[in-house]
Amino acid sequence: MADTQRREVETKNKVITSIFRISNLLTQQIDLDEILYSILLSAKKDLGFSAACLFLVNEEKTLLECRMITGFGDKGEYWAYNKPFHMDKHDCMETKVVKSGRVMYFEDTLNDPRLTAIDRGITQRLNRGRVVYAPLTVKGTIIGCMGVNRPMVDLTISEEEIEAFTIFANQASIIIENSQFSKQLMSERNLNESILESSPNGILTIDSDGRIISLNRAGEDILSVKQGELLTMNMSDAVDRYQTLSILRDILLHPSIRSSREYDFRRDNGSRCCLEVTPSPFKDIDGNETGTLFLFRDLTEKKIISEQVQRMGKLASIGQLAAGVSHEIRNPLMGIGATLELTLENLALDHPQREMLMRSIEETERIDDIISDLLDLARPREMNFESGNVNDIIKEACQFLSGICQKENIGLISDFDDALSSIHMDKDKVRQTIINIALNSIQSMENTGVLNISTSAPNRAYYTLSNGGIQITIEDNGKGIAPEMKEKVFDPFFTTRPDGTGLGLYNCHKVVEAHHGSIFIEDGASGGTKVTVLLPGTVE
Repeated sequence: MADTQRREVETKNKVITSIFRISNLLTQQIDLDEILYSILLSAKKDLGFSAACLFLVNEEKTLLECRMITGFGDKGEYWAYNKPFHMDKHDCMETKVVKSGRVMYFEDTLNDPRLTAIDRGITQRLNRGRVVYAPLTVKGTIIGCMGVNRPMVDLTISEEEIEAFTIFANQASIIIENSQFSKQLMSERNLNESILESSPNGILTIDSDGRIISLNRAGEDILSVKQGELLTMNMSDAVDRYQTLSILRDILLHPSIRSSREYDFRRDNGSRCCLEVTPSPFKDIDGNETGTLFLFRDLTEKKIISEQVQRMGKLASIGQLAAGVSHEIRNPLMGIGATLELTLENLALDHPQREMLMRSIEETERIDDIISDLLDLARPREMNFESGNVNDIIKEACQFLSGICQKENIGLISDFDDALSSIHMDKDKVRQTIINIALNSIQSMENTGVLNISTSAPNRAYYTLSNGGIQITIEDNGKGIAPEMKEKVFDPFFTTRPDGTGLGLYNCHKVVEAHHGSIFIEDGASGGTKVTVLLPGTVE
């Protein structure tokens, strides 16, 4: 009686030790295979068995697969991993346990009458002796089975040991289920993070207390902030600290606003930024609102292209209108001119009206010249394209401008990117375009200031050219251009100078357009005006 009680106490202690050992696996971030291997090692070491195996059901394929096995020798274990049981076709002790949900003990795995030919074949391969199999059950669903082995030469497996192993298997089921659930959660989390990081739009989330809890990579670029600096910071503190967030203050500090808003502003470096910000409620799996998600769309390039298309359409309409009006004026003007010339021919050389008629003829000729200019507005520019280095063209322009700058007490700074490739262009017209833009800059600085002219590869954060190309930047620190005037500077006959014709920048735009390029006017980083000219590598 005393021996029986002692064995029961020892068995219970073994169960407690083994359960404690495998329960620690719940607190560790390890993969499923490591967990299964640790469970089998504990079954061997703590419960006193020589070998152990664990099978899990693959519901998609209706298979019972060996996921972990130890103690049966390398060849036997290799065979077990590669020979899964089909739940409907294979009749063996493993499938019996899974189908019945009962613990099964086989005292002799060669002679037990319940065994099938499959069981005996496996016993010979694995050299099995006495075997206990217990189902692995989670929330009423059998997910597999676990078995332990003891050689025939050793003691039989007692009822206390079978009960202890059953308790151990139940605990193992919980650990396996939690591990699989954690793996699924981690997989879903990684997928969500991958989606967020792959999004071209910026995404920022705050909790119900206004603390920033996430910011993706695109958000870092768009907002010019680092995720590590923002996380756990309160939004009210962040908008006071960061320039871009400060501009968006009204919507970031009032997330209850559910409509999108657009912002058009200048970054610290002077570059233009157009953002669309859309707030939406951030909810948990139960549908409870726990914060706000802000979606940031960078519309800068889209806005620039849209404005350029609108400008080109407006200029084309103006050019066509001017050409039509000019054509109608030229016909009667030719009649007036012919009449004046005929009258002049019939007057004596000393006639008092002769000088008046000659001045009238000169004025009609001047009007005709203006009409020719108007007709040029709608006429496509004829270009003489050839391969050339834009740096050489800009250097020639700078040589022409240097004397004017010196006379006007203006500093001229040039910076050339020597790595630029040659492009196809009309060299004379590109040179004249740069000179015209620079002359406007010189005139805006009023006898003092600095003119910067540079070449570089296109800044693809703001501008896009599909076939390479170059960027020419002319920047001054003059008085700048009023916001309401920027949309008009490329219009024909628009000028702010009393002696201006208003055709200089219009002609520049036409030349750039003929090159399939783009021209933009922006505020300079230190005041004044910055004009950016983009020319493609080739002209289609």
